Amino acid sequence: AYLQRGEDNKAGSAVEEIAAVTAINPRVRAGPYALAASSARHMIERGDWSGAAQLQVRPSQFAYVDAMSHFARALGAARLGNVVAANDDIVTLAELREKLATAKDTYWAEQVDIHQNSCPGKWVYGSIRLCLTEKWADCRRFEASMVLA
Repeated sequence: AYLQRGEDNKAGSAVEEIAAVTAINPRVRAGPYALAASSARHMIERGDWSGAAQLQVRPSQFAYVDAMSHFARALGAARLGNVVAANDDIVTLAELREKLATAKDTYWAEQVDIHQNSCPGKWVYGSIRLCLTEKWADCRRFEASMVLA
């Protein structure tokens, strides 16, 4: 709620407090989920693209938890113009989605797919495609359209 109220310092303190917890049972999803979700949301909701791109991925036994960090990293890297880093995390997202689908974890496979196909995800894919083809004028028009979306 701190972010929604514009209390960035309190939000940052809450994220740091969560990250400092060491007594997390890795077999219970709540702990790893809280770590990944709080860090990713803190970066994305404040538009801290550098922080998002450098977000530490804390591997867990839950692919959907890991996907949150990779999505934030991909979005941050794309917003900074780092196509290679963004693509690496997008590839990892696809791998995590497949892992979930293979395990017949349909709900979380769909959630990871939604991350990939959400409006920010379109920005990532569009930016990468345009940067790779070096159509800079098209890239600028695409970026402008995503701001309006």
